[in-house]
Amino acid sequence: MRAAGACSGLERATRDALTSRLTRIDELGWRELAWAAFQEAVSFLFETDVDVVATVHAHHAPFADALKRRADIELVQLTRASRGAVPGELAVQLESC
Repeated sequence: MRAAGACSGLERATRDALTSRLTRIDELGWRELAWAAFQEAVSFLFETDVDVVATVHAHHAPFADALKRRADIELVQLTRASRGAVPGELAVQLESC
């Protein structure tokens, strides 16, 4: 059931990316990163002209690490201390784009 829901969500997100300014992905975790179709959809989103806000685990995984190394990525570390302020900071930053 989760795979079916994730698949429809990915299809919707990739379709919406063609007409949207922003796509949010919650989250790029172990299960999602193990799924080739998910990786393809995420790669597509990062190649579009849309802002992507995504959460990704801090553990090393080849696909996630490659995303984190992209020159067009700003990596924001979310901690217990910063998690209250980060959404507002991201909203301000995205408004200025």
